[in-house]
Amino acid sequence: MGGEHRESRCLCQVLSSATTPHPQTIFGDRRALNQTEPDAGLALTLAVMHVDAFVEIAVNLYYYATMLSSSCAASMLSDCVSSSGLIPGLFWCRPVWLDFPIIALFRPSEALFLTSFPGSRNTTHQSLPRGARVLPGTFPLSCTFAWLEKTVTRNIVVYNIRRYMMPPLTALAGIPLKVAIPAAATTLAYLNARWSVSHDVALGRAFAHTVLQPALAERNDRLNLFYLLEYYALSPKLANNTWIVYNGRSWTFHEGYEMVLRYGHWLKTVHGVKPKEIVAMDFMNSSTFIFLMFGLWSIGAVPAFINYNLSGKPLTHSVKASTARLLFVDEDVRECFPQEQLDIFTSPDFHEDKGPMTVVFFTPDLEAQILQTQPVREDDRARQGVIRRDMAILIYTSGTTGLPKPAIVSWAKCYAGGYFSGSYMGLKQSDRFYTVRENDATAVQYVGETMRYLLAVPPEVDPVTGEDLDKKHNVRIIFGNGLRPDVWNKVKERFNIPTVCEFYASTEGSSATWNLSSNSHSAGAIGRNGAIARFVFERRHAIVAVDHESQQPWRDPKTGLCKAVPRGEPGELLLALDAKDTEAMFQGYFKNNKATEDKIIRDVLTKGDAYFRTGDMIRWDSNGLWYFSDRMGDTFRWRSENVSTSEVAEVLGAHPEVHEANVYGVALPHHDGRAGCAAIVFRHQAQNTDPSSGVIDPSPQVLGDVASYALKNLPKYAVPIFLRVTPEMQATGNNKQQKHVLQKEGVDPSKVNAKDKLYWLRGATYVPFQQKDWERLNAGQSVNHNESLQSFVTRISTI
Repeated sequence: MGGEHRESRCLCQVLSSATTPHPQTIFGDRRALNQTEPDAGLALTLAVMHVDAFVEIAVNLYYYATMLSSSCAASMLSDCVSSSGLIPGLFWCRPVWLDFPIIALFRPSEALFLTSFPGSRNTTHQSLPRGARVLPGTFPLSCTFAWLEKTVTRNIVVYNIRRYMMPPLTALAGIPLKVAIPAAATTLAYLNARWSVSHDVALGRAFAHTVLQPALAERNDRLNLFYLLEYYALSPKLANNTWIVYNGRSWTFHEGYEMVLRYGHWLKTVHGVKPKEIVAMDFMNSSTFIFLMFGLWSIGAVPAFINYNLSGKPLTHSVKASTARLLFVDEDVRECFPQEQLDIFTSPDFHEDKGPMTVVFFTPDLEAQILQTQPVREDDRARQGVIRRDMAILIYTSGTTGLPKPAIVSWAKCYAGGYFSGSYMGLKQSDRFYTVRENDATAVQYVGETMRYLLAVPPEVDPVTGEDLDKKHNVRIIFGNGLRPDVWNKVKERFNIPTVCEFYASTEGSSATWNLSSNSHSAGAIGRNGAIARFVFERRHAIVAVDHESQQPWRDPKTGLCKAVPRGEPGELLLALDAKDTEAMFQGYFKNNKATEDKIIRDVLTKGDAYFRTGDMIRWDSNGLWYFSDRMGDTFRWRSENVSTSEVAEVLGAHPEVHEANVYGVALPHHDGRAGCAAIVFRHQAQNTDPSSGVIDPSPQVLGDVASYALKNLPKYAVPIFLRVTPEMQATGNNKQQKHVLQKEGVDPSKVNAKDKLYWLRGATYVPFQQKDWERLNAGQSVNHNESLQSFVTRISTI
């Protein structure tokens, strides 16, 4: 930063005395300039003669600077000084590689100007140029913009000053302090919003916590999160603070700690659980879930979280993939364990040469037995030697495209999840998570699809007072992922939520994006960054073009490298890894080397680099906002065009009669590409209290309205040719839309669930699609016997 200041002051002095319109030349020290970044940015110096009038002039000059910077390809410095050589009062340096202001405030009474870096305590002082004058209450009638163009000739850096005369500014009288202060606050707020400085500061602070805390814990051999609970439980100031509230009961940190010790001792003495052993647990959310997880950690074991919605083949696969010999099951999910399932688990060859699985149901009697166990703390040796990349938990992928895979969640990720989110959202000890009115929660975690379902529930109104109970709560922030743009503001308005913290991440991923949003500016974005954070993101992420036929990043035939897409265009998001040690950031899938290697891509932007493939299409716009575009494979080709399923679903979801839409591509016989199909739950269906009764036929008017709406708001090639009307949307265990089964069944009526009904686009409306229609398509015909399928598809695609 010192180099920037020296360079800026030199330029200010030159321009303060410059009166000639001809270009001048400044010769700089090449080594010093290279150290500070020779291609610097845009700077603006405001001639301010009176502190009270500072803000209004700043706004006027900012306007001109914006126009200039947008047309100025040079990137060194741009100064505005008065033609009369008056004093620079506000110095604003905007280096391109950081893109945020360095502010210097002129103090007339001391004849100094202060140059400081935001967030830094380093301040430099310089006396005013000789002959400078302070004229209270007056401003220059005209100003000159000057900027530097850099050229390098024979190893000499040359800066040519280019000048631009700004139209005259009307002289302004001094503004009273009571007016200037609010105006200054407004201007600073605008500049902060423009460059998201405060957001990036919060982001940086949270990132620092994420890096430093686990590093210190590892150094002290206290990385296991059991030690963090122990710290709270044994702290005189924190021990009696409430930790868990569940079903009308609460536990302080100290009470919870003792429960954890009981669970740990019971696991060791009764079931012989050893350090580093993997133990599977199939539980719903409850206090027991927390005690069991920490109990396993307390003795150095590793929990594997089985999704409690799973049954049959996915359940068998998940348990077997964990290699666990013990499976603890919540009594509330016993229905997923019929006798035939238990017979599979207890089979002698379930684990091949390792014998059967032991299944233990957590009945009330069993929990009573644990409560009688002594709270014995296991020796530190059971937890010693843990490093940040070591496995803390096995958590399974959602299985939207196949069977769930066990992803290794490291201790570093566990720390990141807690420390980063807590710091970034400004959570305090007084905040409460989760249950809203019952336990006075102030922060709630969500899954986007669940929020959509909540919108379908009729508003809750007090029958006596008429009070809107949906808004009767203390929630100040909700955070989670998957809150789509079409429901974002609806959720905020209906439930009166001040702030949404949306994040983008994956179980196995090596990084994340965050968007803390209290207004409509970044609504729907999965991430957000200002000028400072952009510097980091550009080095830790890449968004590359995709070959939609192969579903792989596109590579240049000559170089073999991938191609970064322009800002604002969708591409696959890749997360940077250490090419020599990819496991440092991405530990992969447990005992599945092939799946792990498939997620790593090399030689992306330079030979020898390595990235993690997210499989997601993301847009990063010029305002620093990140938007989810599609899941790889969710974009399909139709009529030689790429169709984004999420964009089509977003448009359909905005129709007043559509509660939820899940869009996917289906194969049609005798035709290339995939035709669009939308599985839809209509609003009248969502309000039906008995989904088992089957689908409620939409009226011809509704079908016609949806068709007209789609034809009007979507490109012709993106309009779904088929509708699959369903009573409830197929979803994964954590409420993510399930496309795999829908794509597999396609639009063959004989394969589609009998509760669902198929429709297809005929003219300007949707009409029933029946088995006879499918058979004609399968034979290469359309509904009209004399029309070929190719002709039919061409006709309906160009309606």
